[in-house]
Amino acid sequence: MNRNDQLIADDDGYGIDTDFVPAKRPDLSGSIGGRMGSNNPTTGATMGPQTAYTSSSLPGGYRSNTLDEPILTTIARDFGKVGRKTVQVLYPKGRDNALQEWDLWGPLFFCLSLAIIMSFMAPGQQASAVFTGVFALVCIGSCVVTLNCKLLGGHVSFFQSVCTLGYCISPMAIASLVT
Repeated sequence: MNRNDQLIADDDGYGIDTDFVPAKRPDLSGSIGGRMGSNNPTTGATMGPQTAYTSSSLPGGYRSNTLDEPILTTIARDFGKVGRKTVQVLYPKGRDNALQEWDLWGPLFFCLSLAIIMSFMAPGQQASAVFTGVFALVCIGSCVVTLNCKLLGGHVSFFQSVCTLGYCISPMAIASLVT
C-alpha cells in the first residue's frame, strides 16, 4: 500500500470541496440573572429587572437589596459590624456566632493599623521595611495558620478563619497605639 492509498483509506469523509458551516454560537448578551423581561427556560416564568437580586434570604444576613443604598449607609453598616466583631474578640461572652459571618474589612483595618503604628515607631530609614514586614507577616501568617487548620480537618471556611485571626490582631493594634 503506497502513501496515497493509505490517505484515501484514512479519509474521514470531509473533502476539500465540503462546505464549512460554522457552529451556532450561544447568545452571551444580557445580565447575570437573565434578560429583563425574557422567559426563564427552567421555570417558564418571566424575570423582572431585579428578580435575581431580591430574596428573603440574602447572604450576609441582609434583609433587603443593598445595591441601591447610599454609600454612607453601607459604610456605617460595615463599621457597625466591625465594631461588634471587635467587641466579640475582646469580650467573648456575647453572641457566639458573630465571627461566623466573615468579612475582611476589620482584619484589613487592624493589619494596616498595626503596620502603620509600628512603622511610625521604627527608625527613619527602616519605616518602610517595618511596614512591609509587619503587613506581610500578618497576612502570610494568617494564611499559613488557616491552611494548617484546614489540613488538620477543621470544619471552618478559609475566609472565616482569616477573619477570626485578623480580628485577634485588634488587642495588639490597641496595645501598640497605647505604648
